[in-house]
Amino acid sequence: MTLLHFLKKESDKPLLKLGLYTAVSGLSSTGVLAVINMAARSGDSQKLDISQLVMFAAVVGIFITTQKFILSEGVILIEDVLFRIRLRLSDKIRRTDLLNVEKIGNAKIYNRLTQELVFISQMSVYLITALQSGIMLIFIFGYIAYLNLVAAIILLVILLIGVMLFNKNNKKVYAKLDETNKAEIEYFNSLTDILEGLKEIKLNRKKSGELFENHSNISAALQKLKVTTGYLFSTNMVFSQAFIYIVLGAIVFVLPQMNPGFSDKIISTTTAMLFAIGPLSSLVSMIPQYEQLNLSVRNINSLEEELDQHLNQDEVQPTEGKNRFLHFKKIDLKGLYFQFKNGENTDPFSIGPLDLTIQRGETIFLVGGNGSGKTTLLKALTLLYNKLQAGHIYVDGKLVDNTNYLEYRELYSAIFYDFHLFGKLYGLEKIDPEKVNDLLKLMQINHKTEFKENRFTRQNLSTGQRKRLALIVSLLEDKPIFIFDEWAADQDPQFKDYFYDVLLKKLKAEGKTVIAVSHDDRYFKVADRVIKMDYGNFV
Repeated sequence: MTLLHFLKKESDKPLLKLGLYTAVSGLSSTGVLAVINMAARSGDSQKLDISQLVMFAAVVGIFITTQKFILSEGVILIEDVLFRIRLRLSDKIRRTDLLNVEKIGNAKIYNRLTQELVFISQMSVYLITALQSGIMLIFIFGYIAYLNLVAAIILLVILLIGVMLFNKNNKKVYAKLDETNKAEIEYFNSLTDILEGLKEIKLNRKKSGELFENHSNISAALQKLKVTTGYLFSTNMVFSQAFIYIVLGAIVFVLPQMNPGFSDKIISTTTAMLFAIGPLSSLVSMIPQYEQLNLSVRNINSLEEELDQHLNQDEVQPTEGKNRFLHFKKIDLKGLYFQFKNGENTDPFSIGPLDLTIQRGETIFLVGGNGSGKTTLLKALTLLYNKLQAGHIYVDGKLVDNTNYLEYRELYSAIFYDFHLFGKLYGLEKIDPEKVNDLLKLMQINHKTEFKENRFTRQNLSTGQRKRLALIVSLLEDKPIFIFDEWAADQDPQFKDYFYDVLLKKLKAEGKTVIAVSHDDRYFKVADRVIKMDYGNFV
């Protein structure tokens, strides 16, 4: 998909009106040229020709008016399109399957929704100017054809040869731009490793050294690509500038020899070509940028196609009426099986087939080593991974399917090991600030943050303290089933005692179901059942 197809597809504004104004702007520019040549040919500089002055003022006025309209309306059109794209892709992200988002990767999504869209936004004015320049050149060549048709044809052939050579070189630029884009995503991933893994690399100099060596190699490769791309781009720009001079030389030295009747038109034609240098330079310089814009459009379109592969239109639909599963007695997993790959070159990982019955009000501890499948099971159980390869989930004997899975998913409040704290308490109505402040005191972080205007005033806390904030949010949601994925791992002994001996028992007394991933074997007595996993199965 090219940028023009993209704008035509995405915009609801009439492009014809913008095109007509652009054509009028190009025609008025040629009118300025014609009036100047007309005045120059009159030869009497001592006598002011009022009619020519009025004509000059009129065409300049038309040019200013149309140019202002083109630039303002063009920017509005492009920004409106980008606004739609941002909202639509953000909406599709929240409606696509979690596993699909994990496969695409945050780096790629950030790149497409920030860098690519920002580039299109930044280049919008230059794109519109180049479009107007292209139309202006058409009228200028029409004017040269009016002066001398043979000269116009010869100049057009010379320019077409130059454009063909320019595009041949530009294909190399485009190929390098594509490589550079991929290298930038790899660099972003490497930089993320440094930022998010700063604690770990500070504790391990060998790891820090190897990580930085890899980051340096990635940075060097990116630099080399950018230098090569810049060199090719500069070469093309020098060629384009030199070619303009060649065309001017052809007008002065070659055309009079090939077309004797052209001699008296040299000055007018040269003036026209000098007038065309600005638009021609603008148009030529925009060609590689236009290729980059097309690449950005294709990257955005590619991301949308990837999101559409596992898009569920019903994902964010509000539940009609009361949740039919709210007062469930038991949940049964029958032959639940799920398989996925972390990357193209990795072996697939699977859990199951698993059979499990979860009774209401039961406290279950899930244990096992890293990579045993605990978190994957929790994501499959909650239908965050909602494309099970095999097996079914039943609530009180009723099959969970596409007609009711949203209600089923609403039974859970979960704090995963990679949890996220939102800036505001979304989805919670009529929150009692006093209750929240009491919970902050209970969690002993009331001196670190406060609850004001439906948000916590400070979230830049330690991991353990952030987990306590997440726990407060989870308790405020008050769902029937709580999932805690190694919540106590970053807590001090006091809060571990509180979590296991007080909170879990309190939730059980309230009839809540708790599924907790834990490695604290001295607290296993709190659970009704302890289920161990290894290699994706219960052992």
